[in-house]
Amino acid sequence: MKPIDINQTIKKEQPDFVARVRFLTTEEGGRKGFAASGYRPAFKLPDQPEMTSAEQKFRGIDQVQPGQEAISEIRILWIEAFEQKLSVGTDFELLEGSRVVAKGQIIEVTNERLRKK
Repeated sequence: MKPIDINQTIKKEQPDFVARVRFLTTEEGGRKGFAASGYRPAFKLPDQPEMTSAEQKFRGIDQVQPGQEAISEIRILWIEAFEQKLSVGTDFELLEGSRVVAKGQIIEVTNERLRKK
């Protein structure tokens, strides 16, 4: 497997997919504070071990509080690990370390390489 530089900046103009994301409340184990557009947690599908950095841009708002839901345009760093694995309705998790801080569902896949065939 190719190592990932998690400090690398994601430099793409278009999102890889758009999702409805619900940030867990602090009581559910989520963040204590808000997440702002540009936030980059780890992205993971429930049925696979691979994770990658996922940069988010929230639509219509600048930040999301714990317990809040938002539509997020997401760009992932490690495309190869998720090629042909995403489709509308795919569930995923966003993590900080091993802690799940948000759960989401894809509503549009915009990167053809990621679209499940």
